[in-house]
Amino acid sequence: YMSDYDVLVILNNEDLLEEYKIWTIAEQRISQYIKQPFNLLVHTLEQVNEALSQGHYFFTDIKREGILLLDANGKELAQAGHLTSAELKVIAQKHYDQWFESSTGFMTAYKAALSNGDLKIAAFLLHQATERFYACFLLVKINYKPNTHNLARLNSLAMLQNRSFGEIFPRDSKVHRRRFQLLKNAYIDARYSEHFEITREEIEWLAERVMCLQQLTESLCKERIKYLSMASG
Repeated sequence: YMSDYDVLVILNNEDLLEEYKIWTIAEQRISQYIKQPFNLLVHTLEQVNEALSQGHYFFTDIKREGILLLDANGKELAQAGHLTSAELKVIAQKHYDQWFESSTGFMTAYKAALSNGDLKIAAFLLHQATERFYACFLLVKINYKPNTHNLARLNSLAMLQNRSFGEIFPRDSKVHRRRFQLLKNAYIDARYSEHFEITREEIEWLAERVMCLQQLTESLCKERIKYLSMASG
């Protein structure tokens, strides 16, 4: 297993934040030069400094241990703040309450769409449930989630925290890889592409995997919150 690299891009222009096409091309070009898996994380300077000042340890780790590849404007990053275990517990609980409820809500909506035979809508809703389960875990664990709908990227970040996420969507066969790709593409294609097709068998198999993700997310989040509660006394 090769560890992922996190490549953080800090922007002075907020308008570029939502230019997903630019960052997709950047990812493709970078992947030509490095063999290891990597995550391209894009945030504004304001977002990074706010996270640092609030003691978000995902960013404080990057500032402390990261290697500067390019500095185009020379602006200094904010000093890292510090959150107590009690403060982290409150934040983690808030994230869990919000995101786990949202995730399960999308699972309920998925089941309704599937029952109605709306496979495209069901695929999109299943994507949204999956994205939110990943977001729930990441926010509870490291108080951070990237600005992305890319399930492969979210899975990679989750795996950095717990290898069990690597078992949720197996990639051991062409069929399994294709099915995960269908779910990954459903965010856009299930809504807008006339060429998007998914069978009931495929979507029900994916739903079983997402339910495994749901169980893992719930277990790890509760474990994390319990740890923070004990650490805060």
